[in-house]
Amino acid sequence: MKFALVLGSITLAAVVAAVPQFPDTWQSGTVSGIAIFQGGVKKPDGSVCCAGDAPGCKVQTVTLAGTTYNDGQNNRTRTDNAQGIIVNDYIKKVQMAVTPNPAGKGYVCQQKCPLQDEYSNDLKIQSNAVDKGTVMINGVETHEWLGYETILKVVRMEEQDAYIDQSDASNPQPVSIIEKLTPFDIPIIHPTKELGESATNYTNFTHGSLDPETFDVKNISDCPPPQNGCNQQSSDFESAVHHRAGIQEPQTVLDKIQDSLSEQKTEPRLVTETAGGKWPLDWSATEHSKMLINQGGAPEADGSYCCLPESSVQCQIQLQNGGGQRYMDYSNNRTRLEDIDGTIQIDDFKSHKSMEIQRNETTGKEQCVKYCPIDPEETLDGGAAFFLDDDATDMGATTYDGQPAEHWQWKEKILKIITMSTTDFFAGTDSSGFYTPLGQTQDLAPLGRHLGTTNMTWASFTPGKQPSDKFDIENEQDCPQDPQCGQNKKQLRRLALRQWKTFARYQKHF
Repeated sequence: MKFALVLGSITLAAVVAAVPQFPDTWQSGTVSGIAIFQGGVKKPDGSVCCAGDAPGCKVQTVTLAGTTYNDGQNNRTRTDNAQGIIVNDYIKKVQMAVTPNPAGKGYVCQQKCPLQDEYSNDLKIQSNAVDKGTVMINGVETHEWLGYETILKVVRMEEQDAYIDQSDASNPQPVSIIEKLTPFDIPIIHPTKELGESATNYTNFTHGSLDPETFDVKNISDCPPPQNGCNQQSSDFESAVHHRAGIQEPQTVLDKIQDSLSEQKTEPRLVTETAGGKWPLDWSATEHSKMLINQGGAPEADGSYCCLPESSVQCQIQLQNGGGQRYMDYSNNRTRLEDIDGTIQIDDFKSHKSMEIQRNETTGKEQCVKYCPIDPEETLDGGAAFFLDDDATDMGATTYDGQPAEHWQWKEKILKIITMSTTDFFAGTDSSGFYTPLGQTQDLAPLGRHLGTTNMTWASFTPGKQPSDKFDIENEQDCPQDPQCGQNKKQLRRLALRQWKTFARYQKHF
């Protein structure tokens, strides 16, 4: 499904017409899609893409076909698609997954969650919409009605493009409605700002009374919640786009494996020597890290990754680049990263706080401005244990980026047999006989399905004690907790430090 649906030329309307109105009770075949591009771009062909060198990017498309029932008189809706049947009852304030009643008429509730939204008819055109003329959409001549939702009558929050078949003036038929989310887009300054959109195509639209069995659901009062609970973890922005498209928020492979990650035991590990060389405990280095999660996306020649318009059902891409100067102070159970974006992070495994640091211009000292908890069972590994897994296999001598290197490999598994990821690590040696890390690639392939990769590289690796003033921080005890601990960049940093339990705690939706 393409999200740019205008396929024909526009003819300006000769007269100002009334905005079409739709009944509150109707049913229609629907093909609904969403496109979210946070940090990404939408190309003219409808693809949404992440540039390969983007500091941070998340794009997502979801497409589902089915049937939608709207019972506005009783404030309830129903969608039937490949994922099942979902009923929203805005009077009872419940959302239900239902199945046909095997014992007779109607339906049986299988799972139930609280519903906080208020009822609204999705087939409603903005009151300020303007008829922009006729456009051919999906083989049908339509009128394009363009409207905006604004605040203060200036700042655009949402653009709506409604394509309506008005061949029967008394019975307008929706053909396609596109909602573009453009939060705080001031047209004079930035007329094309858009973070995401939803599009719904309508076929076989009818209105009037519905079959009484459509919303005849049994056992609502004792219907159980889902096994994993009802909490919605995606951002308000993503939820808004999903809601506009009438699509339930997708479950990803990482959603399914996060519990397995959190079950991994983390014990203190210290290895100062392996065959062929020694490993320093304290050191500094310039790091670069990149995480790519790719579910259904396609790599492009320019290095970008794209969800294509024809992607079926679901496509998600998440890309994050990071790194900076790392100070490993293993002797005091802490590490510091001065990120390339200017931020400073100290992970203290004594207090189990990951702190964001800023310089206090008044006192001239550094202070903690906010922190995220580190799981109490996490530990800082030392020497080879910081870089290598306990089960790493020495694969022998090789080259890495043109340099002589030793190659290690290990696999992360659950239930001792199911491989979740494969990691390859490469290190050289310096004149003192110390190993120097060069690079690492982790292939994420849970349950045999390639999901993405994380890459790490190290440069200017220098063994030795670290400056104490790099960890002289004011107000560590009084530092406030960060409400945004699940951000992509924070997750990438946790992977770099092998904080599996903390990563799993915050990993909800990729």
